[in-house]
Amino acid sequence: RSERTMSVQFQAENLGKEYGGRAVIDAVSFNLRDGSTLCATGPNGSGKSTLLRLCAGLLRSDAGSARLFVDGLRADIAGGRNCAYAAPDLRWYGELTARENIALLHSGDAERTSLCESFCARFGLSPFLGTRLAEYSSGMSQRFSLSMAFGLDAPLVILDEPSSFLDSE
Repeated sequence: RSERTMSVQFQAENLGKEYGGRAVIDAVSFNLRDGSTLCATGPNGSGKSTLLRLCAGLLRSDAGSARLFVDGLRADIAGGRNCAYAAPDLRWYGELTARENIALLHSGDAERTSLCESFCARFGLSPFLGTRLAEYSSGMSQRFSLSMAFGLDAPLVILDEPSSFLDSE
């Protein structure tokens, strides 16, 4: 996170999602405030990823709502820079290098580009910034996705299975 301070609140209220007439998420509600963490656990297929995608605005809910407030004002979740999302199934442009993906993501924003590159360094990817992402291993791809999520410096960060494909160290 950057050094700026802000008030952040996320509210999920009666979220619901159905697939083929089967409720996967049914009336899920919770509130998170500055610095809070929520961990969703459960068996495969229980709806954890669906819940996180609903919260990130990547899926449209069939019921309820997800709302983000930054400094007391309602903020867009999807399509902006207020929510960062990383998941093992997230795909980047494999034919581009890591550095080119970062440049495309931040289109001229030198501060965010630098922040993403600094997270790449923290995740041990600096020597590979000039490598096409198609050549990355699964673990390297996951570290790149996490670097991009943290490098966005968004008020809300949603991580789906953040340790997937990562070595123990």
